[in-house]
Amino acid sequence: MSSVVLFAVTPIAIILTVVAATWIVGARRRGRFLREAGVVLFAYFAYFLARGVTEGNFAEARDHAQILVEFEQSLGIFVDPSTQALILSQTAIMKVANWIYVWGHWPVVAAVIIWLFAKRPDAYLLYRNALLISGAIGLVLYVTFPAAPPRLLGMGFVDTVFDQSTFAGIMQPNSLTNQYAAFPSLHFGWSLLMGIAIMREAHSAKLRLLAPFLPIAMLLAVVITANHYIVDAVAGGMVAIIALQLAQVVRRLNPLRIEWVGWGNAVASVPQLSESALTGPGVSPHHARQARLELEARLAEHAVRAVIPPS
Repeated sequence: MSSVVLFAVTPIAIILTVVAATWIVGARRRGRFLREAGVVLFAYFAYFLARGVTEGNFAEARDHAQILVEFEQSLGIFVDPSTQALILSQTAIMKVANWIYVWGHWPVVAAVIIWLFAKRPDAYLLYRNALLISGAIGLVLYVTFPAAPPRLLGMGFVDTVFDQSTFAGIMQPNSLTNQYAAFPSLHFGWSLLMGIAIMREAHSAKLRLLAPFLPIAMLLAVVITANHYIVDAVAGGMVAIIALQLAQVVRRLNPLRIEWVGWGNAVASVPQLSESALTGPGVSPHHARQARLELEARLAEHAVRAVIPPS
């Protein structure tokens, strides 16, 4: 597929995603969703643009990659080449790994974030902020410690994604991609973050049971496809956890306090509800927490509608 076609497909895919999401969230919250979409898309393009313009030189990226290899060797965990070599002959498994690497990243992040916005508004802000914070941390590390991925280092590694998948160029356009942004792996870090979001916010026990497989599958995919070292994934997971903790600090510093406001008149103030007030016989802490978040979100929606009349 030509670069011109790829350049056209990327924004079309984004537009279609936004249009579908505006229908999913409903007319009542469509305006807010479009504003949030604008913020997230701005961050998305700023992230890739910054990655692209800050790309280091190959010699420096190769030296840093060698440091990572030697570190794994010192720990006895440098199994990246042997792991890929074991799978290369298994065509079906290799295709699944390529598919997970391409479609298990941005599409999954977008799907989970849209779901959170539609169903868990309070949690949405938490994980949106965690994504933004982790992306910022990642950019700092990409600039200060550019590292070549295994597929560019040689040592017997094979580039199975970008040599075999056209869609990899759609998800990560070459014009906006830093080839030396292997450390940390936000492919894994964000998969871990989305897995945590599903585990904590989904009502369905079956869905929560499947959540751990999201980061596990991505960990295997990034190693098998030679896009990241194991230590890259570990660093990506640490960045995601740190970002989530920082996002929780931000939320605690700005607790949700809802004011019912008529046109110019304050009617009442409702502080953040405690989970203990919603517990009772047969009610688990998880469901109590979900009930609190949903009630706060509904109160917040009513407060907004009291201040801003529907168009």
